Amino acid sequence: MKILKSILLIITIVSLILIVGCAADEAPGEEVAVHDADFGLRDPASYSANLNMWAHTPAQPNFMIENYNRLFPNVNIELTIIPAAQQQQQKMTAVMSGTNVPDIFTARTQFVRAFVETDMIYADLLSAPFDASDIAGRLEPYIIALGSHEGALRAISWQCPVGGIFYRKSLAEQFFGVSDPASMEQFFSNYDVLLETAREIVRQSGGEVRLLPEFTMLQHIMRGSVANGYVVDGRLHIDPMLEEYFRLSRIFYEEGLCWLTEPGTPPMYALMESDQTFAYIYPTWGLNFNIMPNHPDQAGDWGLTQGPNPYAHGGTFMGIYVNTPHPEEAWTFVNFVFSDEFMLTYSLEFGDFTSNLSANEYISALPDAQALEIPMIQFMGGQNVFQFFSAELERGVNYRVFTRYDEAFDAFLTSAVRMYASGQLSWDEAWDQFRQDVRSFAPHLVVD
Repeated sequence: MKILKSILLIITIVSLILIVGCAADEAPGEEVAVHDADFGLRDPASYSANLNMWAHTPAQPNFMIENYNRLFPNVNIELTIIPAAQQQQQKMTAVMSGTNVPDIFTARTQFVRAFVETDMIYADLLSAPFDASDIAGRLEPYIIALGSHEGALRAISWQCPVGGIFYRKSLAEQFFGVSDPASMEQFFSNYDVLLETAREIVRQSGGEVRLLPEFTMLQHIMRGSVANGYVVDGRLHIDPMLEEYFRLSRIFYEEGLCWLTEPGTPPMYALMESDQTFAYIYPTWGLNFNIMPNHPDQAGDWGLTQGPNPYAHGGTFMGIYVNTPHPEEAWTFVNFVFSDEFMLTYSLEFGDFTSNLSANEYISALPDAQALEIPMIQFMGGQNVFQFFSAELERGVNYRVFTRYDEAFDAFLTSAVRMYASGQLSWDEAWDQFRQDVRSFAPHLVVD
């Protein structure tokens, strides 16, 4: 595996050097009038600048910077970590004040639309002096749509966090007599069937095993089936599927079909370790960042199957500050990170399903023996999850589900559904609470 990564890194550097060399030899075409033909394509060693980058996690950005500096040794990128809960507010504050704004900064999917739907934060990567048209053509279309507004592409994500249902194969064999992913699809084909599957697990185990560690895991997969997001034409939109989510959560709570842990907490992971939980509903990153680190002894006992509908949740976008004093150097970094070669190197290193179509296609097509060199496929007992996630993308991800309000409104919805499921609020009271939270947060919206 280390040899494969080394080869890919060499390919990355050589390919980008070739790009630089070829650019100098090409005759200028019509694009020169709009885009500087040499912008970002000079000798990598000739660039020299000090850039600032803000992100909410260190591992992936540090890996990007380390590999970038092997090709661009004189561009220093100082990384600042902003906790996820403070990320949106801190970046908005910096931009509004116009002081100490980083040259490059990330935005989580939950609020990236707030950064994309204005021309005050991120630069348009399709306009001069940039030209990301080639990058855009090589990435998953819903990622490009999510990072665009009125023809301007302002943010792009290296991740493509489509999801599925991760389940324990040993428990599936015990309760249903089958454990392969294709056979397991029948137990999650729609939400009524999913409910009956949860009931059967509790019945057979006498309540010792339950389908999920907590019922709010249903939220993001169910939101994936709606036609529109929280806001349509300036008005709060409550899709019927959100009401179904409330109904299903109440049943899960009252019938004890799931445990009542908090997401991502030690009690939640302890339950899974003790063989008392059947499944996780997670997007791509749930495997390599949550399941694998917390359950190393369960390698080979996990499968991944389809839920009632495709969905995506989470992910991180990247953009260049519209007023950066170093646009060319910042662009060289973005251009490097989103190259086919680096995206493949990154994907193999982190086991992350990226937005890069060719990287995903390459790993999906690996022969079984080579695929087993990849830790996440090894952990999954040989199931090539890249094939699964690619198939989910083909089923379709609706980018209109995502809005600039998602981070706040998701939290309001979770609070209301917990109160309703536990019986602390009635149906009307829970929805009134949700609407009131929305009014307080976004008084400009029409809330019926």
